Amino acid sequence: MSSKQRRGSASDKEAVRQASHAGSWHSSDGDELDDQLSHFLWDARDASVTESVKAIICPHAGYSYSGPTAAYSFQHLQPENVKRIFVLGPSHHVYFQYLGLTPHTTLATPLGDLKVDTEVVADLAATGKFDFVGKDADEEEHRVEMQLPFIAKMMAGHD
Repeated sequence: MSSKQRRGSASDKEAVRQASHAGSWHSSDGDELDDQLSHFLWDARDASVTESVKAIICPHAGYSYSGPTAAYSFQHLQPENVKRIFVLGPSHHVYFQYLGLTPHTTLATPLGDLKVDTEVVADLAATGKFDFVGKDADEEEHRVEMQLPFIAKMMAGHD
């Protein structure tokens, strides 16, 4: 597949980005994944802070490798202070001159779906400084997907 075919456009919008790495990079069973994340977060509880943070940095490998470390990052997330979450990560499959935007409106996780702020995505696309990632290339990538279950767990009950 050429890189042109792997890039998308605003017209390629797909409703749901499937959790394509569930069952291999992390559990596809919601209860099992929730238990695993709870364990990681419990073990990282000493990393919790009281002041609000603006950004966190964490790894994006399979949870058997990076889950405990990622939990230390996500312990700093205070859902009551969050207005919007941006997930940035490198592209492992497709070259982009600019940053890539998801063509999806919903991001599936075994813990529940996350809604994409499509208005913000449209505003970013309008700047001309972003490319849309093609649906297939987006689902091949793990960099964002590995963050989503942690986000779903941490933000549960907060819209």
